[in-house]
Amino acid sequence: MPLWKVHYPVGAYSAQDKRNSPKCHRDVFKDSDPKFYVVMILRKSPQSSFYVGGASHRKFVRLKLEHMARTCPPHHQGMVGEGGRPS
Repeated sequence: MPLWKVHYPVGAYSAQDKRNSPKCHRDVFKDSDPKFYVVMILRKSPQSSFYVGGASHRKFVRLKLEHMARTCPPHHQGMVGEGGRPS
């Protein structure tokens, strides 16, 4: 059950981007999960509240993924190594 949390500053996504993005991400799991399992939360922050490296940043998106109770399909295996670190 994938949960995608996307934190972004105002202006990073258009209304169309926000409508299309969850559908695109859902399609990544179309062969392994029912579509209602795939959850995406878009969290908008004022530009004055979005900092990267201690400095205000307008063009940075933070993505947090949680994936529970699944085995990765064979075409995704090897992307993450021991302890969750990239292989």
